[in-house]
Amino acid sequence: MRRRNAILLFCISLQLFSAGCSLWGAKKNPSWKDATSGEQLERLFWQDVKASNWRSVEGRMAPMLVFMTGSRVMDRAAALEYLKSLDLQEFQIGEVETKPAGVDLIVSYVITIKGAADSRALPEASVRVMSVWQQLSKGWVLVAQSAIPTAP
Repeated sequence: MRRRNAILLFCISLQLFSAGCSLWGAKKNPSWKDATSGEQLERLFWQDVKASNWRSVEGRMAPMLVFMTGSRVMDRAAALEYLKSLDLQEFQIGEVETKPAGVDLIVSYVITIKGAADSRALPEASVRVMSVWQQLSKGWVLVAQSAIPTAP
């Protein structure tokens, strides 16, 4: 009798725990204030670029930012101008890996962007990105970013 009650209690508990995932509904989209993962930071950054929220983008860039693309190395001002030249319509991020390093997060991922740069359509290719984020009292700032095209 005890064994049957224990099994019944276990089954009921299992049912309650498995239903708990949908009981509270989906979590809201994270904001800069509550972002805790490298993937969230990257998504928020690219969402701001897509929305042309340049004040937010600039506020997330460290004064001594190093920004590298396949063709050049840029400082903060040049990187901001480069990002402003993008007409980002859509982006997808995958293969995300985050490694903590003291107060920094090193994030690597693959991004595919649809849109245009300087009014020319961007090629539909994936780019491998590595970013370094540093947590300051005012929040997370991008210290360095490097982007190289992936092999076809």
